Amino acid sequence: MNTEDTIYFFNLLKNDNHCLLYNGSFVDSITTKVIELSEINLNYQSEVKKVQKRVSHLTAECFQNIIRHGGYKEEKKIEDNAGFFMSRNISNRYYIASGNLIPADKVNELKTRLELLNSSSADELKALHRETITKGELSEKGGAGLGLIDMARKSGNKFSYKFIDYNPEKLLFYNQVNLKSEVEGTEVEDIDIEVSFAIKLHQKMIAQDILMLHKGDLSKTSVIPVLNIIGKNINHKLKNTNLIKNIFELLAELLQNISRHAYSSNDFTEGIFLISKSNNKYSISSGNYIEYKKIDSLSQHIKSLNNMSDNELHDLLVKNMELKSETNEKPIGIGLIDISRHLKDKIEYSFKKISDKVSFFTINISYQE
Repeated sequence: MNTEDTIYFFNLLKNDNHCLLYNGSFVDSITTKVIELSEINLNYQSEVKKVQKRVSHLTAECFQNIIRHGGYKEEKKIEDNAGFFMSRNISNRYYIASGNLIPADKVNELKTRLELLNSSSADELKALHRETITKGELSEKGGAGLGLIDMARKSGNKFSYKFIDYNPEKLLFYNQVNLKSEVEGTEVEDIDIEVSFAIKLHQKMIAQDILMLHKGDLSKTSVIPVLNIIGKNINHKLKNTNLIKNIFELLAELLQNISRHAYSSNDFTEGIFLISKSNNKYSISSGNYIEYKKIDSLSQHIKSLNNMSDNELHDLLVKNMELKSETNEKPIGIGLIDISRHLKDKIEYSFKKISDKVSFFTINISYQE
């Protein structure tokens, strides 16, 4: 993964107010962090409580379906590439999707369930929900899992789904639900996106070994749950506590550096963040707007760091820490100094002019065990 990948995803998702893509370890402890991140973005958009509750509920149910039915724990290859979660918000629409493996002999049964739900009215869904709870068995009309029924009722829209061959025994099942905002003044031209776009995103993540992507608000309040999600993922994958500590510190420093120094508009710090893992190397990439007048000083600072030895970086950090102690303020650039001290490779970065006021700054760092 490099800075070009970061720009690619940012442009691909340019209309998204919020996007979270996740391709990693699916355990219950991560679910609450995903919901927390979604709710932070909802609060920023001043959504009414009813919409917040429905989006959170659909997010939880979608994520739980992966955990309950994905079967990704059976082998490492499946765990790395076959579990997928997506949450997007574009204007007044929310898109929540998942991808997981299912046995080939269960496909026809699942298709029947989904078509039943897609063809049922609100009253029929309510009756089917009641029947499933009461009898604890499949309906005579073909039946559907309680979680799917609940998702159909909460979204009020049909499922968009697709099955893709994975191996002779299993298929990848992608499923997406859409939810329309009910907030007054948010009505715009509908953007109806099918599940095929979610599949495209997942395939790109697999090709680039991306574990997680978050586009949206990269302010401090949004960064905290992102770090919590990543921390859970890293702890699940790695047993080396020193490696976990080092990677997490790099992540935290990079994201917090963005939240402190990126260009903000109306308290919204728009940006994108990606993390990938290939073999024993973790790559962390971010992109955000910065004021155009800051480019020269930031570029010179990074160039200088890339040319410094370990001892020189240490001395520079000590000098800046002393300055911090004297002024009680954190000097600009101290985060990048600390990051550089932990890296074997140089910091990769680029600037793309957007206007006379701002540029888009991308940075990529790699950490190898």
